[in-house]
Amino acid sequence: MNDKDYFSLGHLTTESCHPLTRNLSFDCESNLAKAISDFYEVDKLALASLQKNIHKLDPLIFAIERSLSSGGRLIVCGCGATGRLSLALESFFKEKFGAKLLSFMAGGDSALIKSIEKFEDYPEYGKDQLHLFNPSAADLIVGITEGGETPFVIGAVEEASKICREKPFFIYCNPDEELLPVERSRGVIENSAIEKINLTCGPMALAGSTRLQATTVQLLFMCLALERAFNEKINVVQLFKDFVALHQKSEFLKLIPFIEWESGLYKKNERVNYFVSGLNALSVLTDTTERAPTFGLSPFDSVSSAKRDSFVYCFMENAISAFDGWIKMLGRRPRTLNWRGHGGQTQFLYLMDMDISSHNPRAKEVEHSVHLHHSDDKLILNFDNMSIEFTSSFQYTWMEQVFLKLILNMHSTLVMGRMGRYVENLMVWVRPSNGKLINRACRYADILLREKGIVLEYDIIERKCLELYQSMPHNHSIVLEIVKALS
Repeated sequence: MNDKDYFSLGHLTTESCHPLTRNLSFDCESNLAKAISDFYEVDKLALASLQKNIHKLDPLIFAIERSLSSGGRLIVCGCGATGRLSLALESFFKEKFGAKLLSFMAGGDSALIKSIEKFEDYPEYGKDQLHLFNPSAADLIVGITEGGETPFVIGAVEEASKICREKPFFIYCNPDEELLPVERSRGVIENSAIEKINLTCGPMALAGSTRLQATTVQLLFMCLALERAFNEKINVVQLFKDFVALHQKSEFLKLIPFIEWESGLYKKNERVNYFVSGLNALSVLTDTTERAPTFGLSPFDSVSSAKRDSFVYCFMENAISAFDGWIKMLGRRPRTLNWRGHGGQTQFLYLMDMDISSHNPRAKEVEHSVHLHHSDDKLILNFDNMSIEFTSSFQYTWMEQVFLKLILNMHSTLVMGRMGRYVENLMVWVRPSNGKLINRACRYADILLREKGIVLEYDIIERKCLELYQSMPHNHSIVLEIVKALS
């Protein structure tokens, strides 16, 4: 309750409702073509916003070049969706940069599966995780946060500003004027020892779900910078235009049978396995694991658990063990923190218990599966006895992965809409596992209560939220339970 002002973020653009998708939950069920069209338009607007900010690449590119030429490393970090983004960047560019490009996310690699409760709320954790890499004066640190207010990322870049010759970069997606009232954000924005890159891209298709357009813009921005830093002959403006052109030519209505198939299985309480390989692996894992916190789903089931609650699981093809699966998934050995506390979630054994190899019994127990692969210039998705194809004639593999992210984000969001996992475009099934998400749940409950003509003090709503969350199972919406209790 004392953290109410600290996490009061409802005024931020990334937390607001997009007018184009106000009826998204209803359209998912009654007019799926319109839902796809509206979601696509939000993606299109986000990409258009990046075009206006493409000139902001230059300072980052030059800093990367200076750092690497002086013997330094590029270390990228984030939290939640931007943490997974950071790990994806290391995977996509491993062959080009090798050990010169490193990444970490709040909670270590085990947080890929499930965010560690409240970990992102502490700047000290960002500082401590940075020091695990023994940062030198020659290193360049890039902190990525969708909203621009994540304490963990702020802690990492502020610490880097005291250690490294090259100013660390702080990349975010909300207007400065909205962030300045937030004390921790103001500290970064006004800190001349930190370089800021503002990539404001508007509201998300699903309010507050920054795993969608915000991280797409940030991922594409970082990929363009890394490609140009590796090859000075690259024209990033043209490369970006090439990506946008293919996105605009793509027929996303092809997703309709895929969306209907997967949502239909979940409605019958059946499960789905995704089987992946190569660079596709981390992109698919990211989408499937991010469904849990966004839509109130059970995270991946551990092997040691007798429960089989997870709707979806992701498996690495041709992996012979859990350890081998994670090496193939990440393109390197897993990095876990092995810190005391946190319910053991930072431990290496915790990650190994999330077995993504074919030796996990679930790989054979679940009847329905999705397989992704490339053939010539096509991305092919096979599901049961059906198949859909997208033209994927990109110059670089990372471009294919950003495109795949757009496909999967649209697909999984609309699947969950057909499951009733949000109302209008509000994340009513969000799990309030940290300060930011508690505030989000309370704000969305307040919106729905006001639609019923009920106006209450924020403290009353938050108190009810914390009370209900203590005993609420995964198959209940905290926001809807608050509204029911206070109506």
